[in-house]
Amino acid sequence: MNKFFLLFVVVLAVFPACTFNSAGLNSQTDDCANVDCGHGICVKLPGEPVECQCQANWQGVACDQCTVEYTGVDCSECADGYELNDVELCVPIVVSPCDPNPCVHGTCVDLGEQSIRCECEDGYNGLLCDQCAEGYELNDNDECVLIVIDPCESLDCGDNGTCVVNQQSQSATCDCDPGYLGDLCEQCDTVNGYEMVGGTCLLDPCFNRNCGAGTCLRDDLNWTATCDCVPEAFGDACQYWYENSLIYQESEVRLRIQVKDPQWLDSTSTIRVVQTGTITPEVNIYYNQSDLFAGGWLGFRPCLPGVDQMISFYIEKATYEPTDRMKIEYLPPLNPADPHGFIYDDSTEPDMDVFQVECYDCLTGCKVRPAGGTP
Repeated sequence: MNKFFLLFVVVLAVFPACTFNSAGLNSQTDDCANVDCGHGICVKLPGEPVECQCQANWQGVACDQCTVEYTGVDCSECADGYELNDVELCVPIVVSPCDPNPCVHGTCVDLGEQSIRCECEDGYNGLLCDQCAEGYELNDNDECVLIVIDPCESLDCGDNGTCVVNQQSQSATCDCDPGYLGDLCEQCDTVNGYEMVGGTCLLDPCFNRNCGAGTCLRDDLNWTATCDCVPEAFGDACQYWYENSLIYQESEVRLRIQVKDPQWLDSTSTIRVVQTGTITPEVNIYYNQSDLFAGGWLGFRPCLPGVDQMISFYIEKATYEPTDRMKIEYLPPLNPADPHGFIYDDSTEPDMDVFQVECYDCLTGCKVRPAGGTP
């Protein structure tokens, strides 16, 4: 106890008593008394002049101005060029170098630090995608379009074909005219009957020509064909047989009529043809057996010079009995492909056996042709 007391006395002797310094912070009250800091507080540090410490968003000597980031009566709004960030502070608006898009025909990619890259559309290149890429050219609308090289420019199909382009593959081929083949249509299609004649592929007129019971004959001078029929056949294609025909055109001026029934071919029968024209009156023409051609054919020339008309006729025995009329079974030109001819018939109906022919061009010689009938 005595030791402690003695130490305390010594301390008091070394350190005299503290005194209050009124020049410290408490002196602010006097120095800031006449200072208006507006939106702030007056601060006086020892040895320093009086100053205003402003509230957030305010600045100026008297804290009476908004900081550059803010505006408004209470400096609570973001100034032009600034925007609120995630923590509700106004920060400078960062303008992207891609806004507006500087890439004329492409997409702008912001690389940061005001650096960009343009990704160009097909057909364009250049830093700003404002040029045509290789293989493209400007069209009338100032658009870069693919340069189309016509593949037909390098393919000559000559005079016998047409160049066509496959739109998918853009390849060209020759579409040959009938009768030609080959890559350049330079050959005749001999498989299908074409021959080279005077530098032109012509179809053989006998190719696939059906001459029936005959042979095709080609006229090389006129490049035409006809059928050479066997003696028993006739027609353009040798398609008719005399034995099955009622009537055929022997020439322009004469027809032949076949009398097929055996009773008309005996040695005593006399045949009478009764014909009536649209201009001339009824006429009876008699034929004996000696007038018939072999096989029962009767030559028939019904026309008169200078008279164009239709003539109807029927055939009967000269000594007529009801059973002596012949009936026409079927008549050309209704269906020349069917067999037809005269057959014996005991009908007494006059319309059952009438045949018609036409006489025409009779002012210059008279021609005749079958004109149907009433079978």
